[in-house]
Amino acid sequence: KTVTRKFPKKSAWFKLGRAFNVKTSIIEKSVERGKNGQVKEAYYRVEAKLPNDQRVVEADASCDIWEKGKAKASGHDLRTTAETRATNRAIAKLIGAGEVSSEEINNTDMKKIK
Repeated sequence: KTVTRKFPKKSAWFKLGRAFNVKTSIIEKSVERGKNGQVKEAYYRVEAKLPNDQRVVEADASCDIWEKGKAKASGHDLRTTAETRATNRAIAKLIGAGEVSSEEINNTDMKKIK
């Protein structure tokens, strides 16, 4: 019997962040471009903090054209995916959630879980 496991999507992490009043901000970002100017890789570092607490966490993430399904992705898609991953990770670390987001899972990983 195959069981499909569901993972929280971007909206779930943003809702959790809002419920816990988490403030996030981008503290670093970079883009690597190929010879033709096409974005090949995007990297983001995001900080998350609680306004009523002294806890602050940082998380980083990247996205590149060598990932499955991203070979023809636009530069915008690579940048936003990297930002979403970093933000989701920062929120998850801050509130103590152990799940990865659906943006972290690709088809190969899903086959391993089933």
